[in-house]
Amino acid sequence: MKFNGLVLFLEKDGISADLILDPKYHGETAENAKSHLLETAGIPNLDAEIIADSKVFIAKDDFGINCTSSKAAEAMAANGTACVVASEIDKDFRDSLESNYILPLDLDKKSIADMFRTFENKDTECKIEQKEDGSWKLKLIAGSLSKSYIIRVEGASKEMIESGKWIGLR
Repeated sequence: MKFNGLVLFLEKDGISADLILDPKYHGETAENAKSHLLETAGIPNLDAEIIADSKVFIAKDDFGINCTSSKAAEAMAANGTACVVASEIDKDFRDSLESNYILPLDLDKKSIADMFRTFENKDTECKIEQKEDGSWKLKLIAGSLSKSYIIRVEGASKEMIESGKWIGLR
C-alpha cells in the first residue's frame, strides 16, 4: 500500500477546530465549506488554492483542539485531505478525522520539528508506505532531498486502510 500527496506545513500551535473551519460556515455543505478551510487561522501566505492542492497537513501541537463538531473534518474530507500529521491531535477531532476517512498520525515533537526545519519552505511531497515487515513509514521528498520517519498505524486508522476506505486510497 502506498500513498502520495502534496504537503501543507501549518506553522502554528493550537489550531482549534474552529480555526480549521470557522463556525459561521458550519451550516454550509462540506463541498462549499472546504473553500474556507483555515481562513481564520492566522497563518501567513496561505490561500484556498494552496490548501486545495495539499493532501497532507503537517502541524505542531494541539491540532483540532476544542472540537465540538465534525464540520471541520467533513470540509477537510471534501477538500481531499488524506492525512494530518501532528505532535498532538485532539481525541475528539481524531475521531472526526477517522469518521471522514482521513488518517491522523501522531509523531513526537522532535520529528515534527525536524520536518519543519528540513522541509517547511520547500515544495514537499509525502509518501506513506507499509514496508514488507508490516511496519509503516512516512517519507517527505523535496527535489533531491528526502527523509523517512517511522509511524504507527493502528486501531481505527489501520482498519480504515485495510478496509480500503481511507481517502488516500481513492
